[in-house]
Amino acid sequence: MPTTTAAIASQTAADTYEFTLESGATAQIYCTPTLGRREQITLNRSADSGTSWPIKVDAGKGGDVLCSEGTNSVMVSGPGYFQIAKPVTAVATAVYIDV
Repeated sequence: MPTTTAAIASQTAADTYEFTLESGATAQIYCTPTLGRREQITLNRSADSGTSWPIKVDAGKGGDVLCSEGTNSVMVSGPGYFQIAKPVTAVATAVYIDV
């Protein structure tokens, strides 16, 4: 059974969450409620074990977008050091990760 973690608590403020996936591991990342117009949660990757996050990850939604209006879930595969970035949102939105 996967373990669910509240990566970013339900809030309107911007926030980030960092996590690591081992080789072969996957994670489902999702938000609730679904984001509003022009709101996008993005995924960054680190090449230096989590010190900086310069690499934008193409999560299959176009560019580095994980979740956006109408799309609230995506699967990410390891290995790697990852960072979820949530912008300011109009409605309090939580981001969860199932590993």
